[in-house]
Amino acid sequence: MVSRRDTLVLSCLLATSVKPAEFKHTKFKDKLISGMVKKGYSPEFAEKTFSQLEGFGSYGFPESHAAIFALIAYASSYVKCHYADAFCAALINSQPMGFYAVAQIVGDARNHGVEIRPVCINRSRWDCTLEPMEGNERRHAVRLGMRLVRGLAAVDAARIVAARADQPFDSVDDMWRRASVPAASLVELAEADAFLHRSNFSDGMRCGRSKRCAMSHCRSLLLRPIAR
Repeated sequence: MVSRRDTLVLSCLLATSVKPAEFKHTKFKDKLISGMVKKGYSPEFAEKTFSQLEGFGSYGFPESHAAIFALIAYASSYVKCHYADAFCAALINSQPMGFYAVAQIVGDARNHGVEIRPVCINRSRWDCTLEPMEGNERRHAVRLGMRLVRGLAAVDAARIVAARADQPFDSVDDMWRRASVPAASLVELAEADAFLHRSNFSDGMRCGRSKRCAMSHCRSLLLRPIAR
């Protein structure tokens, strides 16, 4: 998928007339193709890209619609290019959008140098957040939020965040007692590997050295009342 400046400039010029089968900006073909070739794309791929844009612009599009859509695409691409970490977090927090899956967004962010940190019961909030990176003041790591834990209710995530405000959890049992969330929610977190981050527990991840161990321990809580 091409999303570089040359393609975006042409997209911004796709203010076509309402007459079908008329593409007004063929004169930009050489500029687009030569620019893509200079950036390492093959001439065949560049030709195909222009043909797709040409086909899109030929079926008739109101100029106002084309202009505003191109502006949004250009602004989004600028943010992605210069603030890839914030762009990734914002896209995930806006799900569901119906375009790209979270795994695709995360994979693309990693390909562009963004550090992705897993869901963590002592670090994650409901939404994805940005965390500072040691030795890099301009870039941030993306901490995945608990919104990505399948089946976890937002209200349970809020309880977890509130309960750790003064002190991080030091064990699965400690979290269960202090957060007062259902044991079933802990199982969902265990299935998402939220207990496995090395910074979660000061005791070497008690009952959390593996996903299977964490899930087994959380499931055992289903049969126990919360001990205050």
